[in-house]
Amino acid sequence: MMSQSRQAGSKGVAAKQRFVQLLHCLSRIFAEEGRPGGDATAQALTDACASPWHDPDPNQWTPNFDVRHLLASAKQSPDATVAGLAQAMDDAHDTYFWNSSKIPSLQPGTQLGDGILTAHVIGPEYAPAFHPTIKVGFFYQAANLNYPARSHAAEETYFLVSGTGHWSADHEPPQPQAPGQFIHHASLVPHSSTTDDHPIIAVWRWSGDISTDSYRLFA
Repeated sequence: MMSQSRQAGSKGVAAKQRFVQLLHCLSRIFAEEGRPGGDATAQALTDACASPWHDPDPNQWTPNFDVRHLLASAKQSPDATVAGLAQAMDDAHDTYFWNSSKIPSLQPGTQLGDGILTAHVIGPEYAPAFHPTIKVGFFYQAANLNYPARSHAAEETYFLVSGTGHWSADHEPPQPQAPGQFIHHASLVPHSSTTDDHPIIAVWRWSGDISTDSYRLFA
């Protein structure tokens, strides 16, 4: 079983080391965000480096989904932060797992549900490292896909790693956002994202009220 191989021998130790390096990389990024929620997230990621590490439920994974080919150009980015994160994500790709959203309106079987995937890194569920009040993970949005306006109680920040999307907040005209940029959404502010011919990959955080109960899709 995967959980047994992760915990045993040098292979498990090496994987844990790669995961810890990823956590450190993410911590440094959110420490630069400049918001209290970013600071709290950076500290949570640092604390998680010393926390027990476990496998999420394998029934939650999306088999054979691999974004490493999308990280190739990001690893060559002139932005050292983007390049470093892409490399850390690639190195630790076997320590986090992509899955479809658990939100009913984003279930698999629809264009939107099949085109939006997340991989949790820390949080109260679905993540290799536990944290009760903060979620951090990766976000994938397929090419040529409009993710309509949505809102939730959690404060949210994205940091783009690969691809350029058009993002709108509070029903303002969409603006292009490129790798290396932070995209922040305050609690309950509607926001949307649209891709062109290339998918996007980002890291995201939720803080505050991180329950999905308040999630609303304006479709």
